[in-house]
Amino acid sequence: MQIIASKKVIMTCLTASIAATPVYSGGLNTNFGEIKSPYMESLLFKDSINTTRLFRFDGFQVWSIQLPGHIPETVLTSPDGIVIRGTIFGPEGQNISASLLGVSAGIVAAASQEQGTLPQTDAAPHTLSPPGEGDLSEQQPSPSKPVENIPVAGNLSELREQADRFAAWMPGNNFKPGAPVLYMWADPKCPYCARSFVEMKPWLDRGEIELRIIPNPITSVEAIRLAATLLNGKDPGFEFVKHGEEIVNGQPERVAIPDNEFDPKVASALNNNIRWSRANNILQVPFFLFQDDHGDQVFAGPISEARIRQIIASGKSGAEKPR
Repeated sequence: MQIIASKKVIMTCLTASIAATPVYSGGLNTNFGEIKSPYMESLLFKDSINTTRLFRFDGFQVWSIQLPGHIPETVLTSPDGIVIRGTIFGPEGQNISASLLGVSAGIVAAASQEQGTLPQTDAAPHTLSPPGEGDLSEQQPSPSKPVENIPVAGNLSELREQADRFAAWMPGNNFKPGAPVLYMWADPKCPYCARSFVEMKPWLDRGEIELRIIPNPITSVEAIRLAATLLNGKDPGFEFVKHGEEIVNGQPERVAIPDNEFDPKVASALNNNIRWSRANNILQVPFFLFQDDHGDQVFAGPISEARIRQIIASGKSGAEKPR
């Protein structure tokens, strides 16, 4: 089913996608008075391995769910027990569901077909203008338009493969052998990213997670400059985590180095990350990707202690494959 939304809904959706946090993972949750039917309860809190309550629209509650072995999807529920599953489109054909779920429109489209993946371009490096040259809106292409030489994932497995082999990522900590891998799209100007770093810090220090940070400075041009500054350091991933702690502790923000001191390779890698993320419709930070026995999992918003423990208990290391 295709659901057409108004322009007002588009703005609501994009705002909600940033603020949404998971409300359930792995156990029955009955804290919602609008759960009116056995099917609704089963779908949201038994069948789904990752349920997120997003926002209300015209009497409906909008959710993100993820069934085992499937990519996330949007669901609308009504107070009288009606359940609507499908893709939400804006008045100009924008795939709002993809924006809400933080995955590419191709991934969402593939989920609605028993067979079907999108063609994928070669993952060749694409050199762009370094930060500071031109407006940010000119450097970041529209997520609805294909980008030359930028791969678009057809499913979460392809997204993880691209995160590993195409994106520029950096280790955020020292880790124990067999620690589960957690990819994190992060922006140094994002307070929710900073909170997530602080929340994860005890587990990172003990090496219980292998954190792979994908710099994705999407909030402003200044965020690109600050990210480039951190990446110019000796241990950039560790610096990202430390910078997050500094923000949460109220310390003065670091000053970005002058544009002419950026390593051109760093500037190119950052712009490449931005374009790749936008091509796959990852429009919010923080955004996370990991793998467990059910396959590849994604979620957005600040990470919680419960989520960290879930990843440590069931997540896969870089050398493991889901059973």
